[in-house]
Amino acid sequence: MTVEDIKDHDKSRSYDIGISVSAGQFSEDGKYIDSKNASGKNVKITLLNDGKEKEQINRATIGKGAIKTEGAEEGLSQSEAMQAINRDLSAGQEITKDVITNQLKAELSIDLRMATSEGRASIIKDFKDLDNNIEQIGENLTKNNIVVQSIKAALNENNDLDVFEAAKLYAGIDKKQALF
Repeated sequence: MTVEDIKDHDKSRSYDIGISVSAGQFSEDGKYIDSKNASGKNVKITLLNDGKEKEQINRATIGKGAIKTEGAEEGLSQSEAMQAINRDLSAGQEITKDVITNQLKAELSIDLRMATSEGRASIIKDFKDLDNNIEQIGENLTKNNIVVQSIKAALNENNDLDVFEAAKLYAGIDKKQALF
């Protein structure tokens, strides 16, 4: 009987280059405006490079059952030949190398408003309004969000519930309504 493990390897590498351009702007009330100036136009360049190497040994494996051999080969006694055979199915593969060789993700986003004085003024205004915008987002998440309001209602109706139980209750009610 001859027993031999199989060694294998897996190498992969991928490259990706992407360019996206968006144009236009939104008015104060959230409506899209097609604009001929640079305001609201962006260019985004993406570079990706991934690679990995993996090596493993696939053990010569025979599951449970009786093995009968006739004569020893390659100078091995029958017991030595039997010991060389893997009988443990869970140890059929042994990973000997698993490495990420490349992993680069680079993105460059260019706000074309930088090209005009009006655009730069708009960017400065965005930064000045940042605290108000964050406050508005927080307010919309807590006061105007139907999910949050439903969980609050469940908490108020069942004073003995904690936030997680109220969320589970809301999810259960929402699921039942979606099914019917």
